[in-house]
Amino acid sequence: MNNIIKQRVLKQRYLNSYLVELNNLFTIDISENNLQSLEFTQKHIEIIHQMNRALIYTESLPFSQREQLREILINNNFLLEKPYYFWSILSDSCGLLAVPSMECFNWSFNYDKDKNGIIVFFDTSFGKEVVIDFYDEREKQIIKIELWGLE
Repeated sequence: MNNIIKQRVLKQRYLNSYLVELNNLFTIDISENNLQSLEFTQKHIEIIHQMNRALIYTESLPFSQREQLREILINNNFLLEKPYYFWSILSDSCGLLAVPSMECFNWSFNYDKDKNGIIVFFDTSFGKEVVIDFYDEREKQIIKIELWGLE
């Protein structure tokens, strides 16, 4: 089975779960129409991996303080009002999500709603990246943010 057919089968398998995840993480209604094609996604993920980016900022917080992430982004000159692409583990099978801005992200999202634990935003030039990782450590829920930019 060639790669394109395999990707389409995976998309059919995971699309409903992905849409549930996305609708829990965003304050806008998200449908399959908001997703980029698998070809676009694969091409741009490869481009992203080839770009030289430097870590600009990193911080770990108790998950209960996750709403501070918004302020961290603002303080580090990440414009929330501009369009971004969103990635989670299911994006590889279902497509990147194009969002009009990070303002439509649900900054008070529920820890248990996204089982993958890592989400990423890319600006539309793919030069800036926001990695949000949430996990358990010593029976505490932690959220870590990393901000990356071109070198």
